[in-house]
Amino acid sequence: MQLFSDPNACAGCGRGFGLFSSDCITGMGRKWHTGCFRCAFCSEPISTGRGSFSYNMHPGDPRPYHADCYRHAHHPVCEVCGVYIAPGPDGRIAYRENGFWRQRYCTSHGEEQLTRCCACSRLQKQGEEWAPLPDGRPLCLQCLSGTVLDTREAQPLYDEVLRFYAEEMRLPHPYKPPLLLVDGPTLNEHATAEGRDDSEGAPVFHVRGLCVAQVYSHIPAILRGLGGGLRSVATAVSPTASPTAFCSPASSTGPQRAHCHVSTLLLLYGLPRLLSGSIMAHELMHAWLRMAGLVGLPLRAEEGLCQLMACLWLDRQHELLQGEPEEQRLASFFSYQIRTDTSEVYGDGFREAMEAFQSHGLTAMIQNLKMYGSYTPPP
Repeated sequence: MQLFSDPNACAGCGRGFGLFSSDCITGMGRKWHTGCFRCAFCSEPISTGRGSFSYNMHPGDPRPYHADCYRHAHHPVCEVCGVYIAPGPDGRIAYRENGFWRQRYCTSHGEEQLTRCCACSRLQKQGEEWAPLPDGRPLCLQCLSGTVLDTREAQPLYDEVLRFYAEEMRLPHPYKPPLLLVDGPTLNEHATAEGRDDSEGAPVFHVRGLCVAQVYSHIPAILRGLGGGLRSVATAVSPTASPTAFCSPASSTGPQRAHCHVSTLLLLYGLPRLLSGSIMAHELMHAWLRMAGLVGLPLRAEEGLCQLMACLWLDRQHELLQGEPEEQRLASFFSYQIRTDTSEVYGDGFREAMEAFQSHGLTAMIQNLKMYGSYTPPP
């Protein structure tokens, strides 16, 4: 707001006042015509020219506001209850904020009173109708439109992620394991059977998907003994038996070698397309490593690589979604979750994988994992 400098003229228009003019009010330490002293929010005059009047100003903002307009302009609105968040006794406005989405809400709302979307973590506004999934998980309206609900619906997306691996990342899978969408109890049951431990603060890309694989380092073989009788002998699987199913010869510090068969990928049903696809990208990296016979990798290295693939797929989707700002924003959110993860295994693991990818490329990373169990050769 630019004020005219002449102290004897109207600060708003720069014109003088008539000798007997009553059209003059004082505000902000200057004289104004009644019609020139206007609210910065609604542009209506602050005063009618009759009687007393009041206005508000904000630090760093030299413009006047009606009291109600000031709240609209400078008081945040609670995203949950919809009321203006009032300043406290000390004049400060305190609120909480919902991370990536920058949703502000009253400090009086406890976590148990909040409803968050199971996919994107947006907050539900009071009175807003959401559509819960059959198992009770809340799903916001933005995520609902692209939800992948059953196994058949997931197949085109699954094929798309497989093409991303084969054509863009040059990591084709030797075979296509079946993908099944399942409910939470089924996923947890198989995760327990696989011996998975989520105590490291695993992100959504881990706890909502699973690569189910059978690993064989020894297979019972029927051999004839010296007396001619047959017996079952645990026989080490030879790395030359199936060239596509074993890792390269490793050093003593490298990963273990085993024959692996990926029987299926499991994915939690009822998630939006972008989240479902990123989880597929994560689990397909586990699957590729198993198909290559790579087992016993450090957890941080393997999970970091899987998170890298999920993030690269999301970044590619962001490029392909030009003209769809809501979907691009959702892709950015899921990518943001990966990039800002603070856990040692998944967060630090991802950042190490991304650094290696940017420095050496994916092919070199994979070769080093096969040989040494790490992204780079040992010093």
